Amino acid sequence: MKTNRIQSTVVFVAMTICLLSACFVLANIKRSTSNKILTVKKAASENSPIRDGLMHQRTPEERVLHDAYNKRLSEVTGEALVVEDQGDAAVLAKDFFGAEAFYKRAIEMSPKFDGSNTVLSGAPHKLSLLYIDTGRWQDAIEAEIGQLPHGDPGVINPMLCIAYCELGDEVSASRVAPRNPGANGGAFDHIDKKTGNYDQTRNLPPAPSNMNEWKAGSYFVLATGMTFSVPLDERRMLNYFQNAAEAYPEVPTYSYRYMMSLSNSSYLDSALEWAIKCQQHAHGHLQTLLKGQRYDLENLILMKVPYNKGRKPD
Repeated sequence: MKTNRIQSTVVFVAMTICLLSACFVLANIKRSTSNKILTVKKAASENSPIRDGLMHQRTPEERVLHDAYNKRLSEVTGEALVVEDQGDAAVLAKDFFGAEAFYKRAIEMSPKFDGSNTVLSGAPHKLSLLYIDTGRWQDAIEAEIGQLPHGDPGVINPMLCIAYCELGDEVSASRVAPRNPGANGGAFDHIDKKTGNYDQTRNLPPAPSNMNEWKAGSYFVLATGMTFSVPLDERRMLNYFQNAAEAYPEVPTYSYRYMMSLSNSSYLDSALEWAIKCQQHAHGHLQTLLKGQRYDLENLILMKVPYNKGRKPD
């Protein structure tokens, strides 16, 4: 009996030692692989053949590591995107606290650029927009500041400008204020080379010169970057174009884009109202364009086609 107990103890100790050894080996393999992936990532940022995207210039080991890194990067980004989408759904349901939690979680999950807090995700911008929509100006600034090193200033600056203007920080707002918010407002703001009709450029807003103009221009810039195919974008687009148009209804670019947004969302009564306002201040080709659009809107309303009553969604 004693001999059997000793043998069992020896076997148990041997198995324990083997298990610990295996764990140690696996940990070293994982650490080594991670270090190699980071090395490939670092090499890719230092003008190496890896960054050039020429697969035939990579060694077999580099190819394996590069593929493994990209696969994991794609997986992590996809996982974060699922959570980000949950945040969008929460905003549409007006669950703003829930949306904030989802966006923050998506930011934590998203891969980051080396040496910064900039993430490969739209979650920080959506979080900032959420704060803007709910009047949390300082939070909106903090959500965007970390994205500046590698982020798109065309997306970041308008949000910062709105928040700085609301806080009364004129100096900071001036640094990120839009300079030509209506430059891409539509075909009507281009000079017609065939007719030489230069007065079309008068449809553009003047260069913003104070905080109210900066804020209106920033809302306009944000709205022009959104799309009707995304429900959350559509709601914000209408609100942001409205903010710009109602602040400066005499600016044809602002009024026209708001009118078109209302029309595209089937708010025909309000669209007609803004078509009339816009025509009062429009110049050149836009005048002709608005005549046809007013006629179409009036006919649609008279025909009693299904459309949304009221100004815009809640």
